Amino acid sequence: MLLIPVLLLSGCQSPGRQASASLDARADPSESPALAIRVSVDPLGDAKLSDLLRDNINLFLSVRQLADRRRAGASDRAQRSLTPAAVQRAHQRAPGQIREALAPFGYYEPVIVPKLTRTDGLFRASYQVDPGPATRLREVDVQVFGPAADLPKVRSARAAINLSPGKRLRHARYSEAKQALLNAAYDAGFLDAAYETALLQVDRDARTADVTLHLRSGERYYFGEFELRQDVLLPRFANRFITIEPGTPFDARELVDLQLVLGDTDYFDAVTVTAGRKTAVGQRVPVTIDTTAKKPQQYTAGLGYGTDTGPRGRIGVELRRLNRRGHQFSADLQASAVRNTLAAEYRVPFRNVVEDRYRFFARVDQAEVGDAETDQFSLGVQREETWLGLRRQLYLKYDGENFAFGDAPSQQSRLLIAGAALSYQRADNPLFARKGVSVNLDVHGAEQSLASETTFVQAMLGVNAVWPLGLRGRFLVRGEAGVIEAEDFDRLPPGERFFTGGDRSVRGYAFQTLSPTNAAGDDIGGSHLTVASIEADYLVRGNLGLAVFVDHGGAGQRFGDDLRSGVGIGLRYRSPVGMVRIDLAHPLDDDDNAFRLHLSLGPDL
Repeated sequence: MLLIPVLLLSGCQSPGRQASASLDARADPSESPALAIRVSVDPLGDAKLSDLLRDNINLFLSVRQLADRRRAGASDRAQRSLTPAAVQRAHQRAPGQIREALAPFGYYEPVIVPKLTRTDGLFRASYQVDPGPATRLREVDVQVFGPAADLPKVRSARAAINLSPGKRLRHARYSEAKQALLNAAYDAGFLDAAYETALLQVDRDARTADVTLHLRSGERYYFGEFELRQDVLLPRFANRFITIEPGTPFDARELVDLQLVLGDTDYFDAVTVTAGRKTAVGQRVPVTIDTTAKKPQQYTAGLGYGTDTGPRGRIGVELRRLNRRGHQFSADLQASAVRNTLAAEYRVPFRNVVEDRYRFFARVDQAEVGDAETDQFSLGVQREETWLGLRRQLYLKYDGENFAFGDAPSQQSRLLIAGAALSYQRADNPLFARKGVSVNLDVHGAEQSLASETTFVQAMLGVNAVWPLGLRGRFLVRGEAGVIEAEDFDRLPPGERFFTGGDRSVRGYAFQTLSPTNAAGDDIGGSHLTVASIEADYLVRGNLGLAVFVDHGGAGQRFGDDLRSGVGIGLRYRSPVGMVRIDLAHPLDDDDNAFRLHLSLGPDL
């Protein structure tokens, strides 16, 4: 019996890289005119050769690398080395390279039939491969000794190890299991954790393998004192970013999260966290955080286009540190064909300074809402915080609006509005979610006896969800529902009424054109809103994809009034700032228009 202890495994190339089984390249004509190589790897007889094994073989073959030199943009000198002698040498090495490529997958006895032929300047290198019988696991002994053995995260890591008797040996799974168990102990604060035994023994004669992993955890370590080095904020304010309590078990992932939180603020540009076994005092690990401040001001400008807004532009300024207590100010001017806005905001962090803040805001708008021309202003304060796992906003604002529908006389509205909004979002990727959900609920209203023109209450609910559809596809669902109860709906300004239709609503119809109309045919908005959308998209190549969708909805005086439908196809591009959508939609309930083009950009949730 031949026992082979394997302590360090290497050579298994990533199966995620693609390799072609038929490759051509040409050398410099001055050295070997029209010289080319074609390489093929196929199963021998009735043997099975998976794509995974075929890909790894092609990655190991030096003859394949010769064939790919010109395609990879190799230098002229490298291409001139593509000679008949070089091809012969690479072909002779191929059987050993194929054995090396198959060994990490548990195949130690392959049968290989190599063949090299030449017709004029074309070499054909073919390799028929039977991987042979697989080596299977016989005994798997994984144990943790010490106080870490009873911790849930260590037990979970041990239970998740994908090694069991009878399974085919795969070296990568052994390495992954070895590292995962060690990482779990380290993350739980056992910084001295080490393997007493880490052994993979292969018996080629019996075609079996035994795994032994014995981890000794050592004693647990705890967080010591934290030192945040910065000079732009008051220490008592800056230290509130650190939510880890000294004396709690050391967890490296918590330090990574803290580094990310500090880096995501508007105060710090670079964040370096220093902590480890070498700096420990007894079982306590002190943590030092070095920071580099961001510039105190940021100026932004941008141009864009959307089918709902037409051409649009934006300029803005943000003052990131008005004082050492972290107060901030921002102002934006936005202009488009349907809305011009000047907005300013003053932010004051409180309690959890990462997420909680007061916002004092002022805003002036000139806008087209439905068929109304409006001049609006708003002054208010908002409290934003985390509440029961949700994001909560409590706000009070004073809104003024002068508006007129079509040729009707101008009207004036003044409302003191109080409201609350709750939101929840969970996604595997904020910009391109393949699995996630978002829910937004807003309820607000005004009372006529409290500095308001009329009494009303509005509730609005929005839900978005996305699920994976195969490896490159997604299934998206979107829905909105809203209702307004008003003492006198006619006195309610357009900004508080419901309109729908447009890029992110019911496609196939123009922006805000689905609503009740007055006697003159002007869109005046409704008191009830219903929108539903179903969409499937698929990335055909790289970041480029296609989509199909169905939208349904409308705004009316009751739920179900005058609902419209649109269907269409779309082009998708996954950009660094979210999905770019170009949709061609057909309105099913509009005989005057066959198709409408919609452009939009941004996250799906």
